[in-house]
Amino acid sequence: MHHESFSNRHRFFLIATLFLISTLSYADRNVLSVVVEGIKQEFHLSDTLVGLLIGGPFAILFALFGIPIARLADLYNRKSILLLCLFVWSCATLLCGLAGTVWMLALSRMLVGAGEAGAAPTSHSLVADYCSPAQRSRAYSALTASAAIGGFLALAGGGFIAGHYGWRSAFLVMGAASLPVLVLAARILIEPRNRSGEAVDERTGSTHWLDQLWALAAKRSYVLLATGLTIYGFVAYGPLLLAPTYLIRVLGADVFQAGLVFGPALGLGTLAGSFLGGLLGDRLVQRNPLWLVRIPSLGLLAALPAGLAAFTTSSMKTFLLTCSLMVAMLSACLPVIFAAVQAVCGSGIM
Repeated sequence: MHHESFSNRHRFFLIATLFLISTLSYADRNVLSVVVEGIKQEFHLSDTLVGLLIGGPFAILFALFGIPIARLADLYNRKSILLLCLFVWSCATLLCGLAGTVWMLALSRMLVGAGEAGAAPTSHSLVADYCSPAQRSRAYSALTASAAIGGFLALAGGGFIAGHYGWRSAFLVMGAASLPVLVLAARILIEPRNRSGEAVDERTGSTHWLDQLWALAAKRSYVLLATGLTIYGFVAYGPLLLAPTYLIRVLGADVFQAGLVFGPALGLGTLAGSFLGGLLGDRLVQRNPLWLVRIPSLGLLAALPAGLAAFTTSSMKTFLLTCSLMVAMLSACLPVIFAAVQAVCGSGIM
């Protein structure tokens, strides 16, 4: 078992590095939400075209590349795959800022989606090897909390840069910020398989990937988790991506104000929810494994009234408070869901 070969100090630096990479992933993908208005004005786009040409390509490539990259992570060096993905989405973010046409911008966003599709599969797989099962919810809470810092950087930092220097500069700064972390990660991260002398897991290497997909599809618990995560994506990412636009159009904020006020609200909600979910997950699951699914279910239910209140109010204070509560509830779900996926994807059936 790989996790036994790491000291707590070493494990801290490994998880912290994965946290930084995940933070950059969220920052680079979310900076779009605060510069949408500038893009619309320059390229004379409607809301529908913005979604189709800029939001849609990212989502499609993000979904399509996730499974192939996850398969590569099963077979080859996960550190190298993660670093390559980081390089691709960083360069693609830079290209977003250099785009001369809306089609080049759409293509660049597609590359961002393709690169970031590899962040979660490789990072989550590495966490499973770095940490014991009793530590995983807390470790995954760090990756979930990275959404808070990344969202804050994208909204507050990106909003400030876009408000003063234009939307292109926001993309350029976000993309350039990733490159030093790439160098740092190359020095700190390790591939546990290499450390133990194991090139690839024998069970993984000897089974065809289609057989593995059928085996997962045969697990009712896995299918239900995947369905729940899909529903979660609609609830969490759709409304939050449009929150700055809601602040600008409905509540009267400008692009800088939208990023400045929504960034901290998103960050505080994500941080509080992530660490609370991870802590509760590790403690309650030791008493009863069913808490792996109870906590996410309760979190999603609790997020619904907060979300409805947020996007029906005309008060800035009420919006920020209820939106923070919604984000906290949603963020508490993820660490436990990720731990549940690791538990379900073993050889047993939960």
